[in-house]
Amino acid sequence: MTVGEHIKLREGIMYNTYLDTTGNLTGGVGHLLTPQEAELYPEGTALSADVVDTWFIVDVVEAKRAAQQQAKLLSNPSPELVGGLVSVNFQLGSNWYKEHKKTWALLVKGKYFEAAVEAADSKWYRQTPVRVEDFQQILINEAKKERTMKEKLIKLGKQPTTWMGLVAVLGAVLGLPTGSGEQLATLLAGVVGIIYPEKVEPELPVKEK
Repeated sequence: MTVGEHIKLREGIMYNTYLDTTGNLTGGVGHLLTPQEAELYPEGTALSADVVDTWFIVDVVEAKRAAQQQAKLLSNPSPELVGGLVSVNFQLGSNWYKEHKKTWALLVKGKYFEAAVEAADSKWYRQTPVRVEDFQQILINEAKKERTMKEKLIKLGKQPTTWMGLVAVLGAVLGLPTGSGEQLATLLAGVVGIIYPEKVEPELPVKEK
């Protein structure tokens, strides 16, 4: 399922204008009408498929632009995470991170599990829990990918033999005795274990709906 299809599934499509739960004039696929559009399509006005499609294309393009800009501030985000940001920007607007400051700060730090937990503690979750849970699942998957990769690096880094190639070069340059290479490699591996210890990520709390 594409990001656009997923947005349509969650938003639904209305071929008339209406007031949403916050009193904003809306139509099509969750499109918030501008003042100019509101004059042309007051509440209850029927909308053609062409108008709905045009609004949707414009809104998705803007959501993608905002998501791509935000993704530049994250550490190597996956396509799935960028797609999740598109959906968030589509629903909440491109300035969503200014309101959800704690969630955004955790994302920037790469703390995806923590960001998923924080996202649930919001008006956003209370109003549209399914939409938040969609984003939470993406964040959890992102965290698991990073954790799996880190665990592999930690396991590799803790092995003295991992460092032997580098140490051999360093030893040759510095003129170290033959036996000191293995000792230095062991020391470096131990340092890796201290800097990058294994840790268990927190689980999401179960919230009543």
